[in-house]
Amino acid sequence: MPQWRRNLNRFASGFLCLWFAGLAFIGIRMDFGAASVKSRLFISGLFVAMAVCVIVAQLLFHSRSIVDFSYDGSTLHYRTLGSGESQARSISELKSIQQMQGRGVNFGYRLMFHDGGKLYLEFAVTNSFELANTLRGAVVRQPGG
Repeated sequence: MPQWRRNLNRFASGFLCLWFAGLAFIGIRMDFGAASVKSRLFISGLFVAMAVCVIVAQLLFHSRSIVDFSYDGSTLHYRTLGSGESQARSISELKSIQQMQGRGVNFGYRLMFHDGGKLYLEFAVTNSFELANTLRGAVVRQPGG
């Protein structure tokens, strides 16, 4: 993934996290009003819950989104948007490869693993199409795959 795209993702994610943290702050401030009625507590609780969900979703997406990779035939080495350090997964752990769609448009692949782990491989990552086709062949050749 090009550096400008990584920076754009990080900026957008940071902006969303700040925005929703601000909404949570407003929600918490509503709790300390003069007359705390149940409806106000409920609405402020929704603000806080929504903010937490969005921030957690952003962090999960960043920890699963591949920015670059190498593949040696049995192990996939990759770095994610959320972590600069290299990680590795054996191809024997790979369960399936699915296309990711957003509003009817394909924008990458979702790598699903037997332990429930997921990785996202966007088309913006160099050679993502070739890797997905290679990994699909490896999944088909696995016994029980």
